[in-house]
Amino acid sequence: FARASVDVLDRYVVAATIRRDGTDKFFPGKKYAYFPSVSLAWKLSNEPFMKHISWIDQLKIRGSYGQTGNDNLGSSLYGTFSIKFSNNSVTYVPYLLSGPDYPNVTWEKTTMKNIGIDFSVLKDRIWGSFDMFRNDVTNLLGYDSSSPLSMTSSVPMNYGHYVRYGWDATINSLNFEIPRVFKWTSQLTLSHHNAVWKERMPNYYYEEYRIRKNEPVNAYYYYETEGVINIDKSNISNRIEGRSWSRQKSLPADAQQPGYPIIKDANGDNKITIDDVKMRNTLPKIHIGFGNTFVYKDFDLDVFMYGQFGRTRYNYAYRWALVGDVYYTSPKNSNKYVYTIWNSQTNQNGNRRGIASTKAVALPGNVGFEEDYQNASFVRVRN
Repeated sequence: FARASVDVLDRYVVAATIRRDGTDKFFPGKKYAYFPSVSLAWKLSNEPFMKHISWIDQLKIRGSYGQTGNDNLGSSLYGTFSIKFSNNSVTYVPYLLSGPDYPNVTWEKTTMKNIGIDFSVLKDRIWGSFDMFRNDVTNLLGYDSSSPLSMTSSVPMNYGHYVRYGWDATINSLNFEIPRVFKWTSQLTLSHHNAVWKERMPNYYYEEYRIRKNEPVNAYYYYETEGVINIDKSNISNRIEGRSWSRQKSLPADAQQPGYPIIKDANGDNKITIDDVKMRNTLPKIHIGFGNTFVYKDFDLDVFMYGQFGRTRYNYAYRWALVGDVYYTSPKNSNKYVYTIWNSQTNQNGNRRGIASTKAVALPGNVGFEEDYQNASFVRVRN
């Protein structure tokens, strides 16, 4: 690798790196790859036209571009050979090919682009940075189904393209200071990240409800539920002008029994179809961090909190209280949530599905329904 950096007039900074990496995992012609990077920075606060702005101590705009590589596929791309044994002794020694070569597989690459700003104001009492980034991951290393009559069930390959993008912000402040006696500083960090698919595997199967363009990598598809069907089914019936019908009439009869979840008719057409399927990105909407440092003479106190908001996660405690586990002849140990299961005899106010749901019912698109998911937003004191 080679690296060079140039600083012109303490205002303009250019840095560049070029590296050539090799690996023994790929075939000749694919072993080596070049990974360049370059960064630019403009120290705006050092420009003559900024000198009269006394409240700005530092202002720097910067940007960068670079590539990195990944060769970790988890298996060999070279065909393997074995010898033939018979009756626990070598009777004849032909070499048997037990796997083909894959000479076209090469480096997975991540192209990173970033633009940011660094600042310090009010005699360095407030300082921080803000960055926006986009990382394109291409030539992903993975496996796809092989063609019929192939000697292997899957084929290692380069495929697809997904993008990670987002922003990060940090603000620091000197809140109060008595020199050599007391000082209080704070730090706030905020960040938002996302990832979407630009291209999938060649043989990737898209269900009818699935997003084709810019699908989140962490997409979760589900039917919303609105409680549990009660004993007389009155909470899934609509009645207008003497006519009545079930809100779940488009589903199999087993999905319309007391104790089965009520599937929400999201588009209001009185039918449950794939048009009612919802998608949630399981990544948090925002990450936060907030810290305070207090220094009194030779003593210091650090309090740092972190958290995330806008995330829903499955509560695994409910997995130990599924109706099937207490219904079958050999019930498993459970927990207090077993008392929230709907039961026609003893718990008609239960809000979790009952025995009717143990029958396999294929919902449109074979999408499952959402249950036992909860708001996973939190703030925690780390230190």
